[in-house]
Amino acid sequence: MASSPGRTKLSTVDKKQGHKFQDERTYARELFESQLVIHKPQSADDRLAFLVIETLVREQVEDCCYRLVPQVLYSDPLVGACFKPNCLASRYRSQRAGYDSLKPLYTAMNEALSALQLALSTPLSTNRSARSVCLLAVSGLSCFDSLKGDSGFGSAGHLDGMMAILGCAAGEPDFDDLGYALLDLHCVDFCIASCVRGQVSPVEAPLGRFTTAKTTSSTRDSTTSRLQAVSSDLFSMIPRLVLYLRKYRASALRPLGDLAKMQKLAHDLFHHGAEDAENTALHEVHITRVKLAVDEQISRHAMHYQSWDRFEALLRHWTSRLIVVTACLRIQKHSTSTPQTTEEEDSSHTLPSICDLQAESKRLTTQLLMSRTYARTVRSRRRGWAHALVTISGALADLPSDNDKEQKELTMSWIVQELTATLRPTTPFSQRDVDDAAELMVGAGSGGRYGEIYSRRPA
Repeated sequence: MASSPGRTKLSTVDKKQGHKFQDERTYARELFESQLVIHKPQSADDRLAFLVIETLVREQVEDCCYRLVPQVLYSDPLVGACFKPNCLASRYRSQRAGYDSLKPLYTAMNEALSALQLALSTPLSTNRSARSVCLLAVSGLSCFDSLKGDSGFGSAGHLDGMMAILGCAAGEPDFDDLGYALLDLHCVDFCIASCVRGQVSPVEAPLGRFTTAKTTSSTRDSTTSRLQAVSSDLFSMIPRLVLYLRKYRASALRPLGDLAKMQKLAHDLFHHGAEDAENTALHEVHITRVKLAVDEQISRHAMHYQSWDRFEALLRHWTSRLIVVTACLRIQKHSTSTPQTTEEEDSSHTLPSICDLQAESKRLTTQLLMSRTYARTVRSRRRGWAHALVTISGALADLPSDNDKEQKELTMSWIVQELTATLRPTTPFSQRDVDDAAELMVGAGSGGRYGEIYSRRPA
């Protein structure tokens, strides 16, 4: 549709960037062209808003940001201040603006941090809208190092900052829709950070309320909504299960009461699934033979998804469920070595047999490995894919390898290379690094170098 005189409808996609997914391009364009019809002369706020949106689309930032940023960009200057450094960093990396130094970037970052410090100086305990805006601001700042071109993610300090904001609320924190959507977006990050710290997730209670409502009132299709809600529930509860495992492994006495408590939670999480939604989603997945010999060594088939939205929902669902299944296997091994006092105590919350758990682990691992070719093209979700790789590694360690030991070793080696390519650390990951990361999710250690990406373990 042609634009009327006196105003300009701005395109939100730079076609020279060559984004691969038409659905992602179309979604961003339709959403923002309907909201941003900029009148001339453009104000400073208008120019900043367009710059932020252009950056988000060009960098293929998580789609949730597409919906969150316009809600508050004009109404709260803090959000604009915290997203401006990302815009400058993105342009610096692509050399589109001809910057010859980093000074403009760090000047903008200093202004953003000053604005955030001022916002945090006001009471947040009773103002749920202010908490949500601060969460969005800190979340936006977390992209800076990555957009500037530095290796890896600058997530540890920012996740710790968001966890501190959660702690400002008296009792159970309450948020508006923006805040809950941000917690849902970062629930995997919060899960890993909490496991590193050895504590329950700070979003366990608020996300439990949010995902229940999300399942019934989501604007997305019900299948995707159900998968996302269940995975959010699992990721918010996994740190508690990992904490139980950690305490049980560290105890010399290993009391039956602790084992029973751990078994009950594992039982509840294992049976908290979305089997119908998963089956519906799988009916829409196309499976093809892989074309490259190097890919065929890992799996002969590849999954192609209806959309990046559906892929992300299934990725989170399979990853969270695989973590729970791996934890259940470890608990079963502990329970077989611990004598039971009564039959009733043993059967009150029985977990599936080790054979059944291994079969489910094999199914989930296979589906995740078949998603690898699609995951490579959706790099904006690389943190989620990285955690899936770590989870696969932990699951493979608990699966028998009598008949396919060579295949298992090949897959483990590929995971190390893929994790390095995905997270781009300064020093490539080793097999030991991946093993440390996998053991974190079953209550052992603090995740090594992988854990340091997500949280600084308290002294």
